[in-house]
Amino acid sequence: IVVNGLTAVPKPGAPITVLAVGSDTRNLGKGASAIFGSTDSVTGQRSDTIMLVRIVPATSSVAIMSIPRDLLVPIAGMGTTRINSAFNSGPDLLVSTIQQAFGINVNHFMVVNFYSFTQIADSVGGVYQYFPTPARDLYSDLSVPKAGCVSLKGSQALAFVRSREYQYYLDGTWQYQLVPESDLARIQRQQDFI
Repeated sequence: IVVNGLTAVPKPGAPITVLAVGSDTRNLGKGASAIFGSTDSVTGQRSDTIMLVRIVPATSSVAIMSIPRDLLVPIAGMGTTRINSAFNSGPDLLVSTIQQAFGINVNHFMVVNFYSFTQIADSVGGVYQYFPTPARDLYSDLSVPKAGCVSLKGSQALAFVRSREYQYYLDGTWQYQLVPESDLARIQRQQDFI
């Protein structure tokens, strides 16, 4: 049974799939929006991050599958286009697109925006990430000046998971991650952080 694009809640103890979306909306409410840009510069919302989280209580296991945001799929009323554009019409269209394109039932949906992500990262005291070399992204404002294990909080945590122009310092120069790998590498960073 599907209600509002979501498969009906399964029986207690049954496996569930949660669609976790990172929204790039700039409509964050008074005060928060200014930090991340305005709705004048970036309109609407897209699903910057799309993860399916499968929870199996019987085995106490969790698995994450990311869907690249630029993946071309058929979207009702839009034709074949990037999957992240489905979210601009709300979660129902994204859920139904995923269920139809991949045959995966979605039981629950959650969305995190830029501001709520920074708040979550802060509330858990940061998340430790290992950097084998200094790293940066001049566009997302990631700045890791020294190699090692670094606690990423707030805006640095967001800069890490959003980085698409990731650079690392090696042999005395800054090296770009290869452009064709940027989305896949970003997905790996997001999963590592989660």
